[in-house]
Amino acid sequence: MSQLDMTASMLATPTDQVGAAEAFEVLAATPATCTVYPGLCTVADDEDGDQVDANGLHFDHGSDAIGVPGLEVEGDPEIWAQFTHVSAGNPPHIGFMGFDLTPEQAHDKATELRRFADDLDHLADQVHVARALHNLRTVQETTDGPFAKILTIMEDAIVRDGADPVEVGDRILELMAQARAEKAEVQA
Repeated sequence: MSQLDMTASMLATPTDQVGAAEAFEVLAATPATCTVYPGLCTVADDEDGDQVDANGLHFDHGSDAIGVPGLEVEGDPEIWAQFTHVSAGNPPHIGFMGFDLTPEQAHDKATELRRFADDLDHLADQVHVARALHNLRTVQETTDGPFAKILTIMEDAIVRDGADPVEVGDRILELMAQARAEKAEVQA
């Protein structure tokens, strides 16, 4: 492989990666202070604490962090990542929670995080049902007669049939309103 072929191969756009073309469009369209990684590096020349070369240009590059806001301390993310390229270090990489990731590793981690987010949504749905059942059972313990039977029917629909607790509650209220209306007609 010639030197030209190797250089072209190293600069090839990873078009098989989702969003690669869009990322290059954003980089090209974003005004930047960095001439090496325009649109990606957010380090400005001559900022306090930044090292610069003889021309006054910075040579350590980074981006603002992206992250998921924390629950305990405002501004302290639970999960974060950012672009980093330190002149004396590795090639450009993604700093993720204190680890240096290649773009391929970052894509893999993003897939895992999407799977985690889906699992978290599913868990939230299950706990939503568990809370509804807990509330229903708490009320059920304090009542008897026909109302207790209605609550038992609701519980069976949720547990046995997998019905949505809100839909079950709404349907029971509809049936009760219908029964009241029919009773009022009979009495009239």
